[in-house]
Amino acid sequence: MDDPEPMVRVQAAIALGRIGKEAAIPALVGRGLKDPSVRVRGMSVVALGNLKREEGLKPIARLLADPEARDESAAVRLVAVRVLDPFLNATASKALLAALGDPDDKVRDAATKAIKSRLTAKPELFLPALAKVVAKDTGPSRVGALQCIVEDYRSSLADAKRKALYDKLLADADSPLAAALLETLEDKKADGKTRTLAAGFLIDLAWRREPKGKAILTRVAALTRDIEPGVRAAARRAKNYLNNLR
Repeated sequence: MDDPEPMVRVQAAIALGRIGKEAAIPALVGRGLKDPSVRVRGMSVVALGNLKREEGLKPIARLLADPEARDESAAVRLVAVRVLDPFLNATASKALLAALGDPDDKVRDAATKAIKSRLTAKPELFLPALAKVVAKDTGPSRVGALQCIVEDYRSSLADAKRKALYDKLLADADSPLAAALLETLEDKKADGKTRTLAAGFLIDLAWRREPKGKAILTRVAALTRDIEPGVRAAARRAKNYLNNLR
């Protein structure tokens, strides 16, 4: 790992990962993840993943979640997302949630796919976590969290257990997830894609409910003069739904 030739260091990282000994972690973390070569850093991430030790996964997670430790290379961060994807522990999951807001499109897309699979496997854990992202974060992370929620909700309609969880978080306008979505929709500083996605989802869930979610529809319908065309269109649809309920 100290050889002057980068390809030798790459092969050393591969070998350490294949040997599978915990003793390899200090070299991979202390030298491999700090190497000037992107290839060495990327292969060190893969090797640490192969070791499957918590003390090796935590430094990978920091490459995504800690602004001071985030790897400057999108390629390395993409490898980190893919390596953490199979691990369902808290360390990996928090890092993948953070990666929803990564500045690189490919990293965000990979993180979104990883979170979607987690949401399907353990909705009781990851749905509340995504609701917090929608409520507190801004920018790309909100979009990624909303995409995960919207797609999972549609597939949950045939799953009574998962649907019951959504019903609880979306019971009325004051419920945790519904409140976060409404706050996002009414945040004029949020980007248009996020607000439009939130508006469409709110209308769908309000209309599917029995009794219908009039309070949610009313708040969406109030935005017919919004600056965002997608939100205005959603508001008109909400208004039509309300008219049909009278």
